[in-house]
Amino acid sequence: MGAILAFGRILRQMGKQVRIFSPHPPPAFLRFLPGAGEIESEAPEDLKVDMAIALDCGGENRVGREFTPVMKRAGFMAN
Repeated sequence: MGAILAFGRILRQMGKQVRIFSPHPPPAFLRFLPGAGEIESEAPEDLKVDMAIALDCGGENRVGREFTPVMKRAGFMAN
């Protein structure tokens, strides 16, 4: 959670539009982290993205089937 929140914050400071998704909500002991309340657990089916970045997952199969369609629609994907 910390990595995706920190990276999202950096991208926002660079003026980028950011949405953060995770199949699991932050556990109670991490909810103090800035931005923890912004994590979304479901991506809209029609979500359009220019880039998708996956952090702390060993491969595309670890992203979660909920987010695989978003990753595939992205113009660029980084892991």
